[in-house]
Amino acid sequence: MGKKRRRTSNQRDDTWTKGPEKPADAARRLKCARRFEDYYRQQLGLDDEEWRRMMATFRKPLPATFRVTAPDGLARKIEHELREVCGRCDAAAARMRSEGPTAADLERFSRDAEPAASAAAYHAFATAPLNLTSLDWIPNRRAWRVDAERAALRKSPAHKELHTLLVAHERAGTITRQEAVSMVPPLFLACRPGDRVLDTCAAPGSKTSQLIEAVFPPGSGDLKDASGLVVANDEDLKRTHTLVHQLKRLGAPCWAATHGDARLIPTPRDPDGRKLLYDKVLADVPCSSDGTLRKTPGVLDRWSTATGASLHALQASIAVRAAQLVKPGGTLVYSTCSLNPVEDEAVVAELLRADPSLTVIEDPRAPQLVRRPGLTTWKVLDEGDDGLVEYASPGDVPEGKMRRFRPSVFPPTDSRIQTQLTRCMRFLPHDADAGGFFVCVLRKEGSTVAETATTEVPPKKDKPDGRQLSEDVKYVRFRDAADTAKLAAFFGLENFPWELLVCRSGADNAMATQQSAKKVVLGTPACAALCERAKQLRLRVVHAGVITFARTSESAGCAVDYRLSQDGVDLVLPFLTKRRVACGRGDFEKLLAGGSHGPEAFSEKVRAEVAALGAGSVVFVLEDGSARPPACVAWRGLQGYVSVFAGKEDLVVLRSRLGHTVLFSATAFAAGQKTYDIRVTNVNSKLTLYVDGELDSSVQGTATYMPPEGVGRLIVGWDAGFVPPYLPAQAIISDARFADLDLGQDEVLPISKHSYCVETKVCLTQADCDGSEICEFPSARRGLRFGSIQQEGCCHAR
Repeated sequence: MGKKRRRTSNQRDDTWTKGPEKPADAARRLKCARRFEDYYRQQLGLDDEEWRRMMATFRKPLPATFRVTAPDGLARKIEHELREVCGRCDAAAARMRSEGPTAADLERFSRDAEPAASAAAYHAFATAPLNLTSLDWIPNRRAWRVDAERAALRKSPAHKELHTLLVAHERAGTITRQEAVSMVPPLFLACRPGDRVLDTCAAPGSKTSQLIEAVFPPGSGDLKDASGLVVANDEDLKRTHTLVHQLKRLGAPCWAATHGDARLIPTPRDPDGRKLLYDKVLADVPCSSDGTLRKTPGVLDRWSTATGASLHALQASIAVRAAQLVKPGGTLVYSTCSLNPVEDEAVVAELLRADPSLTVIEDPRAPQLVRRPGLTTWKVLDEGDDGLVEYASPGDVPEGKMRRFRPSVFPPTDSRIQTQLTRCMRFLPHDADAGGFFVCVLRKEGSTVAETATTEVPPKKDKPDGRQLSEDVKYVRFRDAADTAKLAAFFGLENFPWELLVCRSGADNAMATQQSAKKVVLGTPACAALCERAKQLRLRVVHAGVITFARTSESAGCAVDYRLSQDGVDLVLPFLTKRRVACGRGDFEKLLAGGSHGPEAFSEKVRAEVAALGAGSVVFVLEDGSARPPACVAWRGLQGYVSVFAGKEDLVVLRSRLGHTVLFSATAFAAGQKTYDIRVTNVNSKLTLYVDGELDSSVQGTATYMPPEGVGRLIVGWDAGFVPPYLPAQAIISDARFADLDLGQDEVLPISKHSYCVETKVCLTQADCDGSEICEFPSARRGLRFGSIQQEGCCHAR
């Protein structure tokens, strides 16, 4: 959606934890809210009933939505995983609802005037049912929604498991959390494989990721024939790095992130100087963002008519430049997350005046989406001493405000433009229980507007001390900077497209030397060509493509200077004939625990293959018969140890491909003088415990996962008489058969009265059993009563 000009602290406040508001702040908020209501009552033409519905929707939290960005096979597994986890979370929330707010809730909110009401509000928030459903207007069941808001997923004990799962998959690039209406502009841009696409104002990147998935669908592997390109630009360098972080997760080779003013984006050209215009351009411009009140209610605290009017000129300039970069027959989508016609229809009208070759088109796709036609007339309103003041024409604007309220903010009088404005699309919050948005789809028939002098790029910005930024170090073809023949022989890379690899050059200065060929990225032909010519085109490329090779240190003892990267292993694997080890599920699952493994950890076959290799990268490939088998990059050290070179997020994806539900990961437990790494996974409803990367075979079938109190908590049973060395004494039960692990708090808590084993119906502490018919064990940690077990199940009653 449209981006704000300034970073502000406007995240939704939790109303049940909010302290008393100052009178001055309350008065300002009320004034802005009344101004907002007065303004849009006059602009939108809604009757009283519909206005009440819209405002009631604005006051409700925004449901959490996300897209699955994995290949089809993995996407189906993730869907199954989501349904299982949501089912457990809903069951946990139902138990919490049935028990009501607890004394701990009341104590937590005792500072409020009405603690009982605050606790009730928190309880309703924390136990909201998820109701996982797919967004039917996104093809192939790729987008999902849960009724709980994002804050509830993050804070509620009942929903913590789903939040953990979403975060893990998001970091791994298989899920993108994105507001529902934010998915609309890329949907209507309708990108296809092979398209050249530009996103003019791309950060933070959720829409760009959607464009990349359309140009290079997840699971695509034909690099030489992949001619597509997505250029993601943003004006702010810090936001551009955020954009890069978002896009690197996807593992797609077809994109390049650039830093520059969207009004001054250079025209790409081929080596002969011919223009290479874009098939599709998205101009999701900075805006006042008043359609996002459900997500960022702080926008209302400073709402003013001046904001939209001040942004109008910037938005029109970006849109005009975007239109110049669209080739004849191409598509431009202009969008904002504002309801203001000054930022929406007025900009489209100015765009149609500037370039008559553009035509607003009606797109019939996604008929399930409720949309409203664009406005053909609106009021130009300013703030006066006694309320809003209307300017009926440009001549009514005071001299000191003419720059803000310029003639183009007024409704058009040309009937050709008025007719086209009705084809714009307005999405109001109450129509689809989402946010507010504006989208306009334009087709370019033939350019009649020449590029003006304003499209020249200003001089690049150096650091204050004159040093060059690392982003300004030019790209060169990797085969011109390194001995690719040696790499090809070492890894057995047959028919590998070396011409698609680029890296930073070391020929410019000290900064360039430091960055020289440090990371090697793989791009589609269009992406690699753009990186190579970026300096000549005066494009500042911050990052591009997929990191495929990374330079190693001289002390690594490897015959070559580069190792493989997990990011690009799926793209390299079809060409790899050496240093790949086929393994079974048992060996592969050992790698999924991460860390280092000695030769004895693997089967005899794998151990022999690894021993025959020298130091360097090794790719372990699971023999599962699929066209794209799971692969994990590791490093074979000089002493024969195998160290996994895949991040935690990458391992999450690999576990999902094997059918694992990751419950906890990399949690440290201190026992005496040593810290152990505990990892718990759920494979086909069976819990598995790893300690320092090793499977603990002493775990019996009594291991039980217990939501909601079990979220971050596990009771595990061991063989009688065996005391695991990684557990501190206070966690061991007297008969050494049970331990209470708090896997969410990075520590082991002493056994308390809420600890018991569900399957064996064993009460773990006799002192809490009062001999009554029902023994209840409330949680001392969260104040939530977890449930009851029969008295005859208690240990001292047997």
